[in-house]
Amino acid sequence: MNQVEILKGLGSQSKQIKHVRTIIEHIGVCKSVKGVSQASYETVYDILTNHPEADKKLHDAVDFYIRINVRSGTGLEVMIRKSDGTETDVSWNTAAKGKGRTPRESFCRALRVSIEDQIKAFRRRPTTDTSVCAICSNPVEAYHVDHVITFKRLVDDFIATYTDFVYPQNHEYEECNDGTNQYRLTDKVLESAFQSHHLEKATLRITCARCNLTRPM
Repeated sequence: MNQVEILKGLGSQSKQIKHVRTIIEHIGVCKSVKGVSQASYETVYDILTNHPEADKKLHDAVDFYIRINVRSGTGLEVMIRKSDGTETDVSWNTAAKGKGRTPRESFCRALRVSIEDQIKAFRRRPTTDTSVCAICSNPVEAYHVDHVITFKRLVDDFIATYTDFVYPQNHEYEECNDGTNQYRLTDKVLESAFQSHHLEKATLRITCARCNLTRPM
């Protein structure tokens, strides 16, 4: 039984993710999965064939390596080495589930990437106090940047400014290819319009993780 059959047999997404996480953690951080063992390489390759963009991701793949996630600083991520010497990231989490995001999920994710510079600028402001949560007023160590008007509402309001809005298709995104498994819109006019909308409408604040993650959407 191959890994795709095993994943389908597990049923729930949580079990699928746990199964793949266990395999990735067992292999561990390494510069070459093939260097760990050919069996490990074949297992990872098998898992990644379950990715919705497997044909594109695995084209000309010659090896994988595993590293600490560069964006979060925690957890492990898989990188693909190509025959031409290039590298690309791939989400083992998505491969475990075997399905991609909805059009809206992809759109919102790309919009979040588009306003990262605004988030960074907010963090750097001298007036931004990153030591106290704006909601519960407790001291925070690992703070979150939160939207007072939820990001979901900001996106909904932005979409409402268009007549007969249609979510971009898969081919209308480009991979950041920086090891973060992130994508941006290829339509830079649309991206710029949302950046302006966010700059005008969004109010940012510092919160603790609990207040941010338990806040109603």
